[in-house]
Amino acid sequence: SYHIGRPYMVVATAVSMDGYTAYGAPIIKEGMKQTFPCSAPKGVIADTDIIATCPPKMIASGYADLLAKIPTGADWILADRLGVEPMDEFAFSLVQDGLREALSHPQEVRNGSTEALTRLIDGLLLSGFAMQAHRSSRPASGADHLFARLWEMEHLQCEGGGPSHGFMVAIGLLCSTALYECLLEEDIEHLDVASAVAAWPTAEEARLEALVTFEGTDFPLIGVKETSAKYINKRELRRQLETLKNNWKEIRTALQGQLFSFEQCKSLLAAVGAPTEPEEIGISRSRLKESVMKAVKIRRRFTILDLGLRCGLLEKWTEKVFGEGGVFEIAE
Repeated sequence: SYHIGRPYMVVATAVSMDGYTAYGAPIIKEGMKQTFPCSAPKGVIADTDIIATCPPKMIASGYADLLAKIPTGADWILADRLGVEPMDEFAFSLVQDGLREALSHPQEVRNGSTEALTRLIDGLLLSGFAMQAHRSSRPASGADHLFARLWEMEHLQCEGGGPSHGFMVAIGLLCSTALYECLLEEDIEHLDVASAVAAWPTAEEARLEALVTFEGTDFPLIGVKETSAKYINKRELRRQLETLKNNWKEIRTALQGQLFSFEQCKSLLAAVGAPTEPEEIGISRSRLKESVMKAVKIRRRFTILDLGLRCGLLEKWTEKVFGEGGVFEIAE
């Protein structure tokens, strides 16, 4: 429709994701998941009587995609506070203002309640409108979606087919939330900025590491392209980390006000029938752990993954999440 200049509309028969009103089309081309520009629809029809009869997994998938807007919002807060990407208050509010209400009754969503499904549909449509307004997926996509994007490109299979977008996002948002809990437990006011800056790789070192990371995949150059695009020099790194350190109380308060706890996210996903363990979508815990360091390299969008990398803490947090007593503990 976009290429031939023809308007279109959408008739939603399920409520499985937030793309119905989105600007942009995420498509895998040359092995890489990319977002191509396209016009948004002129209208959307979503009949709740029809949607209530769609497969329960599709409803759970849409709920998980909406729940991911919680850590996604935290990613944008971080990017804004550190001067990486300014907040678009209008787009942010479109997604966030009614979000908690839309997520508040997962069991009713699962049972097909018209009222609960209407709130879910509204939340997903508003996410699309926000993407239209901002002309990017930033209002609705953070680290959680990077995991899903990575696994799609890796052709993840589970029980004979690929898991739904929302189910991959469900595991991604749990991992993202777990990393945020590590951040909130850090003594950032005493962050050793000098050591983090000293350990920061050169642009060429970062490029070579990204090249090695995706060697042998269908998308060998994505890491080089995206890592290079968001690479910062040591001077800018120092500025960002000093900003984080000097404003940590305010930033921490903002993040705490935005985020749900890991256990709360897990409970909501379980209640709606979405996966809460990586094995449920065909991801081993070891593979999930490896995905942390891969996901940070596949897109230039700044998220909790980039903050951890720039602070020199991402490996530490990853070991905590997957180590003994961690929320995704890997059994020996």
